[in-house]
Amino acid sequence: MSEAIIETEEIDEIDGSTEKQVIVTDRGQFKLTPFMVTSWKAGFYEPGWGILDYLRFAIENYGWENFPIWGIKGSKKSNRLMLFLYWIYGDWKLVHKYMVMKPLEFTSLLKDSLNNPEKGVRIPMVGWDDMSAWLDSQLYFENRGLYTNIKRCWTLMRTKLNIFASTCPLKTELPGFILRDINAEVFCSPKLTLTYDRWTWRKNYFDPMKVVKRPINVLNFEPFDYLEVPTSEFKIYWDRRMGVADIATGDLVSVLEEAFNDAPNEEEIDAAKKAGSEAARRLVSMRKDRPVKKRLS
Repeated sequence: MSEAIIETEEIDEIDGSTEKQVIVTDRGQFKLTPFMVTSWKAGFYEPGWGILDYLRFAIENYGWENFPIWGIKGSKKSNRLMLFLYWIYGDWKLVHKYMVMKPLEFTSLLKDSLNNPEKGVRIPMVGWDDMSAWLDSQLYFENRGLYTNIKRCWTLMRTKLNIFASTCPLKTELPGFILRDINAEVFCSPKLTLTYDRWTWRKNYFDPMKVVKRPINVLNFEPFDYLEVPTSEFKIYWDRRMGVADIATGDLVSVLEEAFNDAPNEEEIDAAKKAGSEAARRLVSMRKDRPVKKRLS
């Protein structure tokens, strides 16, 4: 983290405060709100840093970065994930290796780490494309035991990995333990712009059971060039992605056919209607035959 000189300057702010502090770092001079200064002192935010700076810091200092890349379908989320991985590895073959699309691809990387004879070596970065298709926010309700086991192991697995990034259309579709753990997020818009925020964690001064989380915007609708990822490399990714899509489409066909192939025919529907009408008539007759109780006055 950078050393800084702090001075005070009176400035009107939109949020109602009247004082900003001038921070002088090796990146330049920055006017920050008191909240931003506190976040800088706590290590959640560095004035003048970009995405790559935070990623490098996590790797060089045995830190941790967990961030989703989210946005509507077709907003080039996977393209950005590929670029971030390339920033770290500098080799497109390694980008494809550490960009996973299925749970077993992820576990394969973790097994390689476990079998590494050099203890203490961490995986620099892993990106999981469309993670919410496999592990989503409904997992807790659908299989609470599985959710609990993954959550527990995820917390302890941290020392094997420096950076975990994932893509999904909506970040809220991710499992709760992943979303609560993020310290940044990337939003991709359909107009090929990128927004990057750092999430700060602070104690709640009124409730010890709660933590206050608040974002600091670093990049706001910054245009990006999707051709930074070579077309030939994206084609390799796309072929893999189409393979996953074929599997998912086949599963969808099976689920729908199993659910609706044995749908009732018209005769069965008419019989059910008649049975329902007859049952309703019996219920009405029973209510008519039942003696009426006088209401208490």
